[in-house]
Amino acid sequence: MAAAGLPADQLLETADTFSLGRLYGLLEKTRRLDSDSEAFSYEWRYLVCQPSLDESVFKLWGQLPGVDGQVVLNALNARESELPVLEDETAGQRRADALTSICLDSLTGPDPAGETGRAVTVAEIFIEAAWALSSNGEAGAALSTGVKVGPNTLGEILCGGKVRVTNCAPTHPLSYSDLGDTIPPAVRPYVKWRDQGSCSIEGCTSRYRVHPSPHP
Repeated sequence: MAAAGLPADQLLETADTFSLGRLYGLLEKTRRLDSDSEAFSYEWRYLVCQPSLDESVFKLWGQLPGVDGQVVLNALNARESELPVLEDETAGQRRADALTSICLDSLTGPDPAGETGRAVTVAEIFIEAAWALSSNGEAGAALSTGVKVGPNTLGEILCGGKVRVTNCAPTHPLSYSDLGDTIPPAVRPYVKWRDQGSCSIEGCTSRYRVHPSPHP
């Protein structure tokens, strides 16, 4: 505080009458942020998204200037409050779910049936039906680049994705269907009405991004 210019008599008076918490607060008020330092924090903002070799896991890290960081934090906190609370879920997992759901919202738009809030296609996944069926979805599914896809992702596709069925010979396709919903658009409103627009999993009452599922 002396270095910040507080006179000696005021420094002694402050030290005698303020609690340690108030002293830290007063000290913070005396800190200065010059234009060069402020510009530096903005210019050095960055975000890294690093996939593992098989792209099954992504690591994210970086830094933001204070104002932007607070915007991101407020958005994550707001989205977390909208998500259902799952048993044994950690704070970090909720924060990850909040970030993913915000990003999904940026990729959504109305579908031909007028339904809103459904994610658009972000990747094409190829499924060899016989292999996927015999392995309960643990084999036979991958991106065109060869990255493997597991049963959880297949479940998401069957709930909200688009599907095209292709009949193939060993070396080339023979025929294919039009791209369409796994669940027909006409069925979706009925499922929402049946479940009153909320999740049908026992104990979960979430209404956020709920999709009809072909699974019982």
